Amino acid sequence: MEAVIGAFDLTKVYSSKGAGGKAAALKSINLQVPEGRAVACVGPESSGKTTLIKLLSGLIRPTAGECSVLGLSPGYETARLHGRMGTVLYSAKLYADLSLWENLLFFAGVHGVGRDAAVERASFLLRRLNLWEEREQSPAVLPTGMFKRASLARALMHRPRVLLMDSQGAGMDLETAGLVQEVLEYARKEEGATVLMCTQDMGFAQNVAQSFGLLHKGTLMARGDLESLRIGGGV
Repeated sequence: MEAVIGAFDLTKVYSSKGAGGKAAALKSINLQVPEGRAVACVGPESSGKTTLIKLLSGLIRPTAGECSVLGLSPGYETARLHGRMGTVLYSAKLYADLSLWENLLFFAGVHGVGRDAAVERASFLLRRLNLWEEREQSPAVLPTGMFKRASLARALMHRPRVLLMDSQGAGMDLETAGLVQEVLEYARKEEGATVLMCTQDMGFAQNVAQSFGLLHKGTLMARGDLESLRIGGGV
């Protein structure tokens, strides 16, 4: 299968007050995600997970190396890419002065989805994520689990070909984790979405992804399916 997400010697260095004024968040990352697959990059806090998602979504640019999504450069073809990609970031907020329903229709419109199609899509996602009864509420009053589900609904409104997700699993109750897993499986199998998620929660990742990368201090230490990682780790 064709790789629709690729990172090649991808490096990001931030300015820092210590350590000579520089701190490497990612160090020569090489990663490919085949079309229609779900891959999880797993690592502890400060391992480079959020930086990887931001680079692939075009929110920041690499210090060295390059990356591509759907054959597009995130740093230079950002607008074209965002029309085909959905992103779930901790920093990506829904508008508090709009209801959840209004938010979803607004973001659908941003991506050129017609009104009738947007209403149908919003209804489908809200019901699948068990948020239908909350559709008239402001996202600001939703509990953490529901807000995470709402953020996923926003990212899926335009049926993206690629879905990038950061900090998945953290703060999820059992209901939310199960619903998110089901919707991601549907998006991948029925709608052909390719998924790359970053998480600290290997248990959650195992229920969603077919292969994994292990991140530690900005370095991709290992990658492969669960069995190959176990063998490589002597388990």
